[in-house]
Amino acid sequence: MPALSSLSRVAILLTLSSPVFAQFNRTPTVKISANPTSIAAGNASTLTVVATNALKVTIAGSDGSSYTLPDTGGTESVSPASTTTYTVTAVGAITWFTATAKTTVTVTAALPSIPADAISSGDLDSDAWFEAHDSGTPGSSTGSTTYPATLAAGGYSDVLEFNMTYTDRAGERWSYDFGDDETSTHFVIDTEVYFPVPSEVLNLELDINQVTSDGVTHILSTQCAGAVNSWEVGDTVGTSAHWESINIPCNPANWQANVWHHVQIGEERGTGSAVILDWLILDNQYYPLNVVRNSALSLDWAQGVVNTQFQIEGSSTRGGAVTAYVHNFTVYRW
Repeated sequence: MPALSSLSRVAILLTLSSPVFAQFNRTPTVKISANPTSIAAGNASTLTVVATNALKVTIAGSDGSSYTLPDTGGTESVSPASTTTYTVTAVGAITWFTATAKTTVTVTAALPSIPADAISSGDLDSDAWFEAHDSGTPGSSTGSTTYPATLAAGGYSDVLEFNMTYTDRAGERWSYDFGDDETSTHFVIDTEVYFPVPSEVLNLELDINQVTSDGVTHILSTQCAGAVNSWEVGDTVGTSAHWESINIPCNPANWQANVWHHVQIGEERGTGSAVILDWLILDNQYYPLNVVRNSALSLDWAQGVVNTQFQIEGSSTRGGAVTAYVHNFTVYRW
């Protein structure tokens, strides 16, 4: 009987040694996701890929872009100029064993800009905020602020801390008069918000109020409302105010804990009692809007006052406590 060659011996061993062959023969798997899935032109999204049993992992964009990742996957930052679908392919040890997955990053218009001559409130992080229970909510509440507060985990040593204790889903409102201006019509709130325990928060409200020369207070109010899982805008009918959903998902309880979330809101005062929510940005997710409502009341406030408000409502009917932090709370107007 002729002697077996070395190659023949290897072939026999691979055939007989099923665990080795099974490992060699495994089919790869791959998943891909994008965060955020929608960006403004010029911004970035992070692709995250998880692969198993792969020797090669590549991403191909429908815009012609391509990327190579480690055999277990990884992350890739992308800034597509237009809406792009990314296809990831994982190739196994036997090249015809492949797996693919897709995700799409939607690109909207470029982010709105703040005019160079806009008036800035400056950083409103301070102990000058006035607090009061929001009588429009049930229960009772008391609140306090601490500035400067240290939040080592958040990376800042000069943050503004809000604390509230409450009963029955009550809300606490903090307000700050930052200007005397009857003529500006456009406003932008720009701040970072941090919740150690987001599930404590039912609603987060951010407002601008302006009293014009006729003594009317124009109320530009927006909230991330866990009660309806949506962003809402304020509207008034006669002397009563109410909230209306704009069907853009938002719930503070779903925000990642112990992370700074960048919130930007662009609004304007229209003619008469009209107010307009122009756009929202939450953590680089941009929503161009143009939502028009009527929101103005005669509140006997001093003429010319420009005021911002930060409000949190507790999520428990039994009551509890809420802690929130803001950093570099700034309002622009022009």
